[in-house]
Amino acid sequence: MTNARTADLIRRYLREVERALPQRLRSDVTREIASLIEDKLDERSAPDMRTEPVVVEVLKEMGDPREVARRFDPHPRYLVG
Repeated sequence: MTNARTADLIRRYLREVERALPQRLRSDVTREIASLIEDKLDERSAPDMRTEPVVVEVLKEMGDPREVARRFDPHPRYLVG
C-alpha cells in the first residue's frame, strides 16, 4: 500500500536528481523523471498497493540520481583542475 515512507523515498530520489542538474533544467527534468518512475510503478502494482520493496526496486533500476541527471543535461559541467 502507498504510504508516507514510499512517497518520501521517491521525493528524496527526485531531490537528488534535481540537485545534480543546472537550475534551468530542474523543473522539467524532475517532472520527466517523476513520470518515468510513476510509469514503472504502474507496471508493477496498482497505486494503492505500492510497497516499499517495489518502490526501492524501481529506484534502483532508475540508477544513481547523479547519473540520471547527467543523461538529461545536454551541457554537462566539468571541473578543471
